[in-house]
Amino acid sequence: MEDLLIIGGGPAGYAAALRASQLGLKSILVERDRAGGTCLNRGCIPTKALIKSALIYEQMSGLEDFGILTDGYSLDFSAVQKRKDQVTENLVKGIETLLEKRGVVSIKGNASFLDSQRVQVLTEEGAEILEAKNILIATGSKAFDPPIPGMDLPGVIGSDEILNIDHVPKRLFISGASVIGLEFASIFRAYGSEVHVSGRTFLKREDGEIRRRLQNYMRRKGIQFHLGGRLQRIEKRDDGLEVYFQGKKEIESVIVDTVLMSAGRIPNTDGLDLKAAGVNFDDKGIHVNEFMETNVAGIYAAGDVIGGEMLAHVATHEALYIVGRIAGDDSPIDYGAIPACTFTIPELASVGMTEEEIKLEGLSYRSAKFPFVAASKAQCDATTDGFIKVLTSEEGLILGVHILGAGASDLISEATLAISHHMSAEDLYTTIHAHPTLPEALSEAFMATQGLAIHQL
Repeated sequence: MEDLLIIGGGPAGYAAALRASQLGLKSILVERDRAGGTCLNRGCIPTKALIKSALIYEQMSGLEDFGILTDGYSLDFSAVQKRKDQVTENLVKGIETLLEKRGVVSIKGNASFLDSQRVQVLTEEGAEILEAKNILIATGSKAFDPPIPGMDLPGVIGSDEILNIDHVPKRLFISGASVIGLEFASIFRAYGSEVHVSGRTFLKREDGEIRRRLQNYMRRKGIQFHLGGRLQRIEKRDDGLEVYFQGKKEIESVIVDTVLMSAGRIPNTDGLDLKAAGVNFDDKGIHVNEFMETNVAGIYAAGDVIGGEMLAHVATHEALYIVGRIAGDDSPIDYGAIPACTFTIPELASVGMTEEEIKLEGLSYRSAKFPFVAASKAQCDATTDGFIKVLTSEEGLILGVHILGAGASDLISEATLAISHHMSAEDLYTTIHAHPTLPEALSEAFMATQGLAIHQL
């Protein structure tokens, strides 16, 4: 009997299989589609490939400022899509090779529980019944969109479809001012689409000051926001799709060519027959304890399927923890330092508490900011939009860091390490940072909490 049966080959599932191999555990990985899950095949990776092309295309209009003259340029969207597909394919093949080289048995099929110890897998060859000492459920999440009249009209699509669209929509309406919706808004606005975004809130989990500034930047780029109300209905017109939404005072509408539904994601437990295994779950996901174990001994769950922070890196760490625990290591997961990145133009990244959360808890704190326009490397790179915001206790303990600007997704790692190890602002700014680099701006922001920033008044 195998030590571990893993259902789902996404960031949690394949990481668990690889770690099990490293620790000498025998595992079987069941995945109905391709290795990498939603993140690699239909989410994090393909969108980042698209945003890179969008950034380069957007930057082409300012080449003269760098002393580079061109006779003209244009967008070959089919080539953009081809590159995106190749990036994804390379990474999928890399994971498949790692699994094979490390001796992980991989089965392509749909898994469902027969009882708490047996899982049936339907493959192209037929049904196979598997048993293992431990079972990890890592089936991720799926798109959720509330039922809206007109959702079935041609031209109304989801995130999977827009990733493979063969043209740049002239007019695009995005329902949902979430991470997914805003990333696609940045992508297609850079490619030339007229973009409208609706939603009740705008990145509600982020720090309020950062959210307001990002929205202003996106408006400056021409993205039109219709926030505060729900999408009402979609109707077919001779000149496109008319989208109705709740405005500030009354129902408003715009006519577009394509509507992207991106209201959010929910845990994916489809077809698992969790009731047969006796596993407790609800609409918010599978219930687990502090050890990531369900109410059934030996059955664990990790990643999006348990709800909470639906982030690939969180899923990976939860899976690694589970495998380590099975192998005898009880090192806990630190959920107090989870970085979150939004790949809009410009990028947003954060870790720790927001200013609103600190106020809600009634804590005494210090807040300081350092603008990228004051950073020499940002001036050299012409990436001066944005700023770094640091929140500390009165004693200087780092509580939260929020970054809006180019390179935010890379800069946030230093802040994550600092919060994870309970470091102070002084610990960071007394560490020598290389010049000229963007991390210098992070150092200056920490100095600013003590009124010591060198390059700002």
